[in-house]
Order: sequence, then structure tokens, then C-alpha cells
Amino acid sequence: MTYADLTPLANHLWQSTVFAGAMAALTFPLKRNRAAVRYWLWLAASVKFLVPFSLLVGIGSQIALHTAASIEPPQWSFTVERISQPFTPLAAVPQAVATSPVNPICAVLLGVWLCGITAGIVFWLRCWRQMRAVRHAAIPLALDLPVPVLSSAMRLEPGVFGICHPVLLLPEGIADRLTVAQLETIIAHEMCHVRRRDNLTAAIHMTIEVLFWFHPLLWWIRTRLVAERERACDEAVLLQGTAAGVYAESILQVCRHYVASPAACVSGVTGADLKLRVATIMSELTGRNLTLARKFLLTTTVITAIAGPLATGMLLQSGQAQERESEAAPLSFEAASIKPVETREGPFHFTVLPNRLDVKNLSLGFLILQAYDLPAYALSGPEGLVNNGFDIAATSGRPVSKAEMRAMLQGLLIERFHLSTHWETRTQAAYRLVVLPGGPRMKVSDEGYAAPNSPLQDGNSIQLNGPMSMRQLSERLTRFAGKPVVDATNLEGYFTIKLTFASDDYDPSKDTGVVPPLLTKAVEEQLGLKLVPGKEPIKILVVDHVDAVPVPN
Repeated sequence: MTYADLTPLANHLWQSTVFAGAMAALTFPLKRNRAAVRYWLWLAASVKFLVPFSLLVGIGSQIALHTAASIEPPQWSFTVERISQPFTPLAAVPQAVATSPVNPICAVLLGVWLCGITAGIVFWLRCWRQMRAVRHAAIPLALDLPVPVLSSAMRLEPGVFGICHPVLLLPEGIADRLTVAQLETIIAHEMCHVRRRDNLTAAIHMTIEVLFWFHPLLWWIRTRLVAERERACDEAVLLQGTAAGVYAESILQVCRHYVASPAACVSGVTGADLKLRVATIMSELTGRNLTLARKFLLTTTVITAIAGPLATGMLLQSGQAQERESEAAPLSFEAASIKPVETREGPFHFTVLPNRLDVKNLSLGFLILQAYDLPAYALSGPEGLVNNGFDIAATSGRPVSKAEMRAMLQGLLIERFHLSTHWETRTQAAYRLVVLPGGPRMKVSDEGYAAPNSPLQDGNSIQLNGPMSMRQLSERLTRFAGKPVVDATNLEGYFTIKLTFASDDYDPSKDTGVVPPLLTKAVEEQLGLKLVPGKEPIKILVVDHVDAVPVPN
């Protein structure tokens, strides 16, 4: 496991946290409305931890696949994707590198997470078993209620136990401690829990809390769920015409004589802030019904929360479909002139502009490398690939990217030189460029050359200077290492390279007193990298056929 494997989880936690914050903000304008409304908002914030937006985006993508109409993706589609997934790493250029080793920190984090889940499951199973034992030991009571009623010898508060087949557990002798009116209010409170299926929603949140035990927001959401759940049942009891004083006194009597249930998914009487509950009950304040404006606000929020990710998935799928159509369409130059060079002794260059390609005195081998964006060691073909030079002047008719320009150059080579190739993976001796334990000793550079400057030879030493990527550095080192150098650093971006090492044709007569280090030692000491010899699977482009003379215009 590596940090990249944790990216989807980090994005999901970020999205769920933001969604919970939005639900919390939405409860403020609804604080004078019914508690049941706020309860469902908090439950939605909890359930969001089980439903990643990526799932809804995927559903939207599938809908787009079966939609005949083509949807033009707006400019903000990529921005939405980046904001919703802030931990997504930038795509790296594919390299011929083996899979990254397991990161020990990630493995430890995974182990701690699994241990936390195990501890949570064990804790709640113990509570559940205790309540099951209480239920089996209880005696049935003949009360005319929608659910079975049992009398328990345990000093537990009245509560509803069970999800699919709930039962009401009453402590033995409760009728001796409460008046008939008080007992009726307690039973009315518990029947409200049954109608609302509070045990089911409590079990759902309990499961989420076990899975994401490390997130403190879920522990706070649990307190809000309990508070709003009990407040919703209090409002329901008061709306039945129950006297506030009788109801408040019944709750206080239960608290004096009984203890709360150990299981979170058993709905009792004494949950939430008791002092605040009693004060609210005595004020006989019940939440208002939702106005038309607030119903519209909630409806809009629900539609946005569901339709937003679905629409994003549809837009992304539409954009990808257009990209695939664009990739499928052959790219070609609007006009191209190819002329053989009579002598290879003149100057040469390879210049890529937004709408033009200028080539001077370069071989077919070099053109193929540029067209397929390959290092020199990744091309295999006849020796004649480097013998003849060509001048090319080609225009695209519109500004294109470097990737599109390479694709157009490939098409030009296929059309005019009848180039045919195939790919092979060959295991051969190579160096793997890795980072030393102490980390790289190179400074990060803002940008690099499209083609880094050529090595400079000064007496017995060779110098590599300038900003370049690790792939470009590997290509430069390949020229001097005697075998391919494969980038396995996983370092992205550009770095300022200052490397000095001994040349192959070391001449003691040119010795100035300072003996330059060998290449492998110089890479370690000056860059904080290491060349590890071994055998690597190298992807090779094999030239099956290419004409020495291009087809005339």
C-alpha cells in the first residue's frame, strides 16, 4: 500500500466533512422548526460517509453512456472535479518502472484502522449481548400496545429493544414509582420511537461510527442525533395533549430510579441534555411546521446533493467521449514538405511551435524517437535509421499541443515513409535510478527545457547542468552508463541538475589535480540518487519497415 492508495479515502472524507458542515449550517435557520427535520439532516450527514460522491459520479457516467444526446461539457467541469478531490495527485508521465514498494507508514495506518474497527465491533457486540440477555430473562406483560411489552428485573430505564421485531422493556415495579398519568407519558414517548424507527437509524449511525471511528465529527453527530431524536419524541408527546408538568416529572422520576441502556440502538427516555429537555418541555414549546420557503430550501438541497454528482459524472463522461472521438480521428498536418539532406555535416535543429514543426538535418531514427516520445534505448531498428538526414517543414493549420504534434509526426512518418512498428517488452541489463534514504540533494526548479542542454566536456570531466525532469536525467545518464537507466525515483516536476563526473576517455595528462568521481559515485554524492544495476523489463519500439526515401508530396 502506498500514499496513492489512500487518495480515494482522503477525498471521500473531505467530501463527507464538507457535506456535514453544510448540513450543520442548514440546521440554524431551522432551529425553531420541528426537531424531526433537524434529525433527518444530521442523519443525512452521517449516511454521507457511506455514500462516496464517486459512486454517484459513476452512476452519472453510466447514465451518460446510455443517453443519445451529446452534452457539451462546460469549462468548469474540470474545476469541480479538482475541488471535490483535493488530494488527487497530478498524473505522471508513464515510465518503465516496476510497482512501488509497500509504504510502511500506510501499512501501519491500515493496521491501526482495522484494530479500531475490531475494538468498536467487540464493544457494541458486548452491549448487544447484555440487552439480549435482559430480554430473554424478561416476563411478558399484557398491555394493549402495537409491540410486545416485557417486564425486566434489571434497573434499566424503559426502552425499545430490537430493530425488525422491537419490544418495549419496562423495569419491574415501575408502576409503583410512577403515577398512571406519568407511566402513560413514558409509554407514549417509547411508542414514538417505535413509529420513527429510531433503533434502525441509530444502528446505521453506529455502523458508520465504527467504520470511521477516527473521525471526531461522527462522535459529535451522534450527540446531535440523540438530542434531536429525544426532542422530536418530546414534541410528539406534547402535541397529544399531555400536560407538560406531568411529562417532565415522569422523566425526572425515571432518571432518579433507573440507569440508561448500554446499547446505543436502544431508544430510551433519558437521552440528551436532561436539564435543557425539562426546561423546553415546561415551556411547552413545540417546533413550527415548515413554511413553503423552507420546504423549497430543503428540496433544493436534496436535489443538489444527489443531482450534482450525477450531473458531474454525465459531464465528465461526455467530455471523455469527445476526447475519445478526438483521439480516434486521425491527426495530420495541413501541409508538409520533406527533403533529403545531401550532407549530414551542416547544422541541425528540431523546433516545435504551436502550429508548426521545423526539422533541419535530422535522421529518421531521431524523428521516430521524437514522434513516440522515447529515449534512445527504447528504439530498435536497422542501422540505416541514423544514416540519412531530412529537412521537414510542416504546418498544422491551428495551434496544437505537443502530444498532438507528436501524433501528427507519427502519421507523417507512416504516410510518407511507410513506417510500420510493433512493441516488445525485453528484459535486459539496466540501471534503476532510485532516491537514497537521505532524500534527493537537488533543488526544485519551476520549469525545465523541452530538450535539456547537451553535456559539456572539460578535460577529464563531463558536466550535466540545467533544469530537467527525472526522465530527462535518465535519458542523459543512459548515454554514459553503457546501458539503459530507468527512472524509479517517483519524483515529479523539474530539478536543477549540477552533475560532474569522469569521462570515459580519462587522460592523466589533462589531470588538473582534482580527479572527477565516477558516474555512479557522482550521482550519489551530488544528486542524492543511486544507480542500482540489475535487469529491467524495457518496453521497446521495434521498427519492422521504413522507406529510406519519402513518398513525394
